[in-house]
Amino acid sequence: MADLPAFWGLMILYMGAKDVSYIALPCYGERVLPRYGLANSFAVCQVDTTVGTLVHTAWHACPDDIQQWPLWLQQQEVAGVLCGGIHPRFQQALLEHNLWLRWGLRGPVTQVVADWLAGCCDGILVMPGQTCTAAACCFSLDQGHVCISDNLAIRRKDKVMKICVSSTGAEPQAQVDGRFGRAAFFLVYDKQSQAWTSIDNSTSQAAAQGAGVGAAQRVIDAGVQVVLTGNVGPKAYRALEAAGVAVVTGADGTAAEAVEAYEAGRLQPQQGPSTSAHAGQRGGRR
Repeated sequence: MADLPAFWGLMILYMGAKDVSYIALPCYGERVLPRYGLANSFAVCQVDTTVGTLVHTAWHACPDDIQQWPLWLQQQEVAGVLCGGIHPRFQQALLEHNLWLRWGLRGPVTQVVADWLAGCCDGILVMPGQTCTAAACCFSLDQGHVCISDNLAIRRKDKVMKICVSSTGAEPQAQVDGRFGRAAFFLVYDKQSQAWTSIDNSTSQAAAQGAGVGAAQRVIDAGVQVVLTGNVGPKAYRALEAAGVAVVTGADGTAAEAVEAYEAGRLQPQQGPSTSAHAGQRGGRR
């Protein structure tokens, strides 16, 4: 057997010294998706554990229900998952199905796998039998890291630096848009600089479906920690939750007034969606 990185001793021991094993990576196109919970497909990679090489990669659509993903991965004979950011609840679900996990990775699937096989990739390794530590409760976002250990980052206002408001216009004096997914704009308030920036959400407004998830992606990419809106549907809520973004519904008035109400403690994060799927279409609220 060729000289393999030291960490392979642990991996081969866990995988039962099989000559071939499978690993899975949530992806978009041929890149690792930054957030596990937003995946529509996985790259399932066959690796030769005797020499540490990638043999074959296949792309598979995953089930709509994220709760079924660990079982589905097992059915694909997957031994472990390489991914970007992942909610501790999803980590635990994988571990409970005897799947190991290395998270905090990014880049093309083939490069991430090659780095992993060479033992030179970053990220945090969690094995079945371990529990999620405080360090493992962070999401690696494009704008930095958001720690949600004990819900501190999304509950403590001294840890919140960027607040997003769904809005009918591009200025802080515009009214809160009660539909998250089909809001006209998102206004982002940076507490450090006290500056406002706007995000045009017209693409999601015009989308026949997937408006909530598309809107959530724009908000997440802006690096916000909290979203203030009127209502949010289940898919958008799940996407935001997966990235560690707190969701506050019931906001009204102007965007500036909504931020003031949140800062004063009059608005609190929700524990689930406030409306059903597709409620934002044809004039509904979402």
